[in-house]
This record gives sequence, C-alpha cells and structure tokens, in this order.
Amino acid sequence: MKVFEIIRNTILFLCVPVCWWVFLRKKLKADYFPLLVGVISYMMLSLLRGLARVIVLTDGVRENPWLFYFLSAVISAVFEETARLIVFKRLIPSRDTVSDCLAYALGHAEAEVILTTHNFFTDEVTVIDTVGFAEGIAFSSAVSLLVFSAVHAEGLRIGFPMAVLFHVLIDFIPAFYFCGTVSIGVYLLTELLFTVGITIYSYKTYKQTGLI
Repeated sequence: MKVFEIIRNTILFLCVPVCWWVFLRKKLKADYFPLLVGVISYMMLSLLRGLARVIVLTDGVRENPWLFYFLSAVISAVFEETARLIVFKRLIPSRDTVSDCLAYALGHAEAEVILTTHNFFTDEVTVIDTVGFAEGIAFSSAVSLLVFSAVHAEGLRIGFPMAVLFHVLIDFIPAFYFCGTVSIGVYLLTELLFTVGITIYSYKTYKQTGLI
C-alpha cells in the first residue's frame, strides 16, 4: 500500500474520534483517565471473550450460521457490558459525570476498531467505514449511558440488562445480511436506525438519573 493511501486511511479513521474527543474536552471537560480505562478494559475483556468463543463456538456451532451469529452476539454482549458494569461500579465509581461515561465509551469503541476492524497497511478505509466508526462510537456511548445509569441511579437497574439485550440485537443484525436474507443496503440502514433508536432511549434514561 502506498504512503498516500496509508495517510488517507489514517485520516478517515481518526477524523470522527478526534472530533468527538475535542468536543468532549472543550464542552464537557472530559478527562483522559476514563478514556484510557476504556481502551485497557476492552483489551483485557477481549482476551477473556476470545477464550469463551473458543469454548462455545465449536465446529458444530459454526455449521449453523444463525446459531453461530447468535452465540457470538451473546458472548460479546455479556463480556462487554459486564466490563462496563465493573468499570463504572468498581474501578471508577467516583467518576459520575456524563463526560466520564462518554470518555470511557470512546476509548472502548476505538480499542474495538483497532483490534477487530482494520490494518491500515493492507486494508482500504472508505467513507462508509468512517460512518461505521461514528456509528460504533454512538452505540458504545448509548449502552455506556445505560450501564452508567444502572450504577448511579437506584431506580434504573434495568439499564444493565437492557444494554446487554441491545448489544445482542445489534450484533445479530449482520446475520441477516451474511446469511443472504437481506441486501447490504437494508442491513446497513437497519443497523443505523437501530443505533439511533438506542441512543435516544439511552439519553432519555440517563436524564432520569438527575446527573445531567
């Protein structure tokens, strides 16, 4: 891959997270610590999730694509949302502002992209990928707000199981495309609308905490 293409890939990858981080820093006074915790926690949970995938996703499971995608979605949802719960409840319990929550979500989302999505030296990053990166940050922020609300508000404990449920659903959506049920356009539009809906629901839930 040419140097120009690597530079272009890097710009397309970084434009959304950098702009979002600048906003969090300037408008919400976000701190770097929750961001770093998000990155590190995702890397650690990835190891445990990888082990779970090896145990659960056997050759027999892989022969049934629907079962494979469903179990994959459940594993990712349980591990990622449990990691959020542990971080907000045990590792940074005193960090109870929306900026802390969103900074963590950004670190989590970007670590996921780096570890699971692209190699800048071999893969081409497109504008559609950039939209996908933005969607990933939005989803990470939405489910983080739900888990955050469950930790910091007595009456919103349902936020955690809802985050797990939403995570399973959005990770299962690609199965409909890869199994040939819907076109890529329908798949991408469904995922986008689902993310928007979850974001709105999560924001309304967070408002009930009184921390906003």
